[in-house]
Amino acid sequence: MQSKLLRPSYKKYFSDYGSPLTTVINKTGNLSVKGTLVAAHNSVDRGVRIPITPYDIIGVVYTDGIADGGEVQIIMSGLAEILLVDGTGSAPAQWMRASSDAYGRGVCTTDPSGLGALAADDHFKEVGHSLKTVVAGVSKLCLTAFHPL
Repeated sequence: MQSKLLRPSYKKYFSDYGSPLTTVINKTGNLSVKGTLVAAHNSVDRGVRIPITPYDIIGVVYTDGIADGGEVQIIMSGLAEILLVDGTGSAPAQWMRASSDAYGRGVCTTDPSGLGALAADDHFKEVGHSLKTVVAGVSKLCLTAFHPL
């Protein structure tokens, strides 16, 4: 499904869920994919890239199919649909972190540390909390309260 920009007002745009959109340059090396977690590019002004660690997340891609080098909209805070690691699902209120091996994807869990509190390492991977149930599959999007550090 192609994403669309909604409610333009003074060059400000909002997602289907009301989250503000920010325009950046797609430097992922591919067409943009809605729900991909992205990091700031290290050599392109306003550029975003697929993260090379789970700690660098600044936003979630909103618009599909934008060529590398083109302007793409991302959500930097608010409600966002995040791509889950293939074969994983989610449930409401689960904690979501950036994947440590499938960069650009999210993973949900109830208690990442097993101790009832986040360890520092887990905390810096956090990207939000799941707001819906998603059955495990391929290229599944999960509505998330997105709040990166």
